[in-house]
Amino acid sequence: MEPISIVVPVFRGESTLRLLYDEIVAGVPVFAADFELILVEDGGGDSSWAVIRDLASRDSRVRGIRLRKNYGQHNALLCGIRQARHAVIVTMDDDLQHPVDQIRCCCRSLLKARTWSTARRVAHSTV
Repeated sequence: MEPISIVVPVFRGESTLRLLYDEIVAGVPVFAADFELILVEDGGGDSSWAVIRDLASRDSRVRGIRLRKNYGQHNALLCGIRQARHAVIVTMDDDLQHPVDQIRCCCRSLLKARTWSTARRVAHSTV
């Protein structure tokens, strides 16, 4: 599969970033030979930036971007997308709400159709 860029806007994500990183590093190489993880810290005021810097210092596939203030999720995503090095770009939240295994499904669908693809978690109602 083609190399992919994974863009994650980070807002007060210090408690989940390492787990997200671990899941991506364990899951993505199974189907993508090369990837980059772009973490965009969006002025949350916690220690997220320190975690991002640590991850980037240990793994050259991780890139961190720190915004001066909180510009919002969509602007953080746009910032990361603009810095992406690969043609295939996947966006995820930092709160572990997007299962990493869904990246494979989205990329497979995208590359098969050569169009865009989305995935979302659906809450089941008992009503």
